[in-house]
Amino acid sequence: MPEDGERRSRSGLLIPATAAMAPKRCVWADVVLVGPDVRQVASGDRILFLPQAGLEVEMDGQEYLLLRERDVQAISSKASDGQDPRPGQYL
Repeated sequence: MPEDGERRSRSGLLIPATAAMAPKRCVWADVVLVGPDVRQVASGDRILFLPQAGLEVEMDGQEYLLLRERDVQAISSKASDGQDPRPGQYL
């Protein structure tokens, strides 16, 4: 794939990068801050979400992803002994 994302079909048509399908892979991330009306998620939680659902925000030179609570697919919980994470709450 070229770096700019453009590609050609078998018949030779140029397909721009903007026409590419967005990946549908969820990712895990740690919650830094939450808003006042959030019910399920707390700071420090590890959440599963689609990156395309969020908006990128820059604060104090750091980039963050701003999500709505309804875009969170799952919340991870730690085992009671603090070892390996086990499946947590799925929303």
